Amino acid sequence: MVAGLIKNRLFVHSLITLALLSLCPLSQASGNDALATAIAQAKKQKLWQDTVWLNLGHYQGAPGDYESQVDDARFFYAKDGKTRPDKELLATLEQLFQANDDADALTRCRFPARSQWLIGRLGIDTQQLPGATCPLYRSWRQMVQADRVTLIFPAYHLNSPSSMFGHTLLRLDNSRASDSDWLAFAVNFGADIHQDDNSLVYAWRGLAGGYHGLFITEPYFKKIQEYNRIEHRDIWEYRLNLDAEETGALIRHLWELKTINFDYYFFDENCSYRLLELLEVARPGIELTDEFIVTAIPVDTVRAVDRAGLIESIHYRPAIATEIQTAIDALPAAQRKLARALADDIRLADTTSFQQLAPQQQKKLLHIAYQYVRYRNAKKARSKEEARRSFQLLKKINEYPARYDTRIDVP
Repeated sequence: MVAGLIKNRLFVHSLITLALLSLCPLSQASGNDALATAIAQAKKQKLWQDTVWLNLGHYQGAPGDYESQVDDARFFYAKDGKTRPDKELLATLEQLFQANDDADALTRCRFPARSQWLIGRLGIDTQQLPGATCPLYRSWRQMVQADRVTLIFPAYHLNSPSSMFGHTLLRLDNSRASDSDWLAFAVNFGADIHQDDNSLVYAWRGLAGGYHGLFITEPYFKKIQEYNRIEHRDIWEYRLNLDAEETGALIRHLWELKTINFDYYFFDENCSYRLLELLEVARPGIELTDEFIVTAIPVDTVRAVDRAGLIESIHYRPAIATEIQTAIDALPAAQRKLARALADDIRLADTTSFQQLAPQQQKKLLHIAYQYVRYRNAKKARSKEEARRSFQLLKKINEYPARYDTRIDVP
């Protein structure tokens, strides 16, 4: 009887094993069928002519004469994918069904934006695709948590040839984190400049396309320090009306462009032009780049975004230099001289001309002097003498009651 039970169990075990083994070829066949169906549907719809796909590939031109502005072979699966959006789409579909021992090398991990769009448009069952954990992408996406976008326009900087018309970047905001602008991430497109290039070489390469351009994502507070506090550039912040899904599409595509090279030109394929392309990915159909064939001056691209109805609200972040100059301009002539003089000699606070002023006005002049000392030393190491002046002014300011408000209001 025992021998019979063992024989029966072995027979049942054999049947189960055969059934499990048979799932592999069935699954493979099912995956091949799904791929064949997806390719057939893509060809029938000529999906490579869809605006979304052309935007994701940064293709310019017309059917039969397309060329991607991406200058990096790593961005394409097809050998001629740079000029053939049809072959690139079909190659991407094939790769979508391919497994890979490297979890981060899967197509759904390398190209989450184009993958998600293809899956949605063609109704691909993700159960037929290799499992995608995407550890690097998910870690980055966890760090960049955003559901809205702000266009940033730092005004021109006279001492910087590359910013003679201003600059633009994007800020990725999280609506669930209040008052977190400084902790948000900024998206900047810029030239990969060689450190040993002098001004003439820099200008020539910038005009002739001698630099590669890259998208860089970094904390926004670094950009505020760079533009607002070091270069003393006013910053205009334009909150855009992109919804959470549109913002998600932009961020997914931004990951696809990580470390990917573009050609960079000062006047057309520059920081502003590339950011407009990102916005076109977020909201297909707005066609922001069409009007910028010869030049893409940052202030004009901001106007284009406004004309497209993308701007929801505006916030002005003046540079310290602007705040100081505005405060000084609002003073009577005699007090302007006194405020500047106090920055060099705190003893002027003991003079009759100063003591005759109302306490609130005295504190205001001291505050302006203090800000002026900080402003003129922003770009160099602070000397012991300047540190002493700052401390003396701050100490004097703190002698006045807190009810005397010294904030500088800038219109």
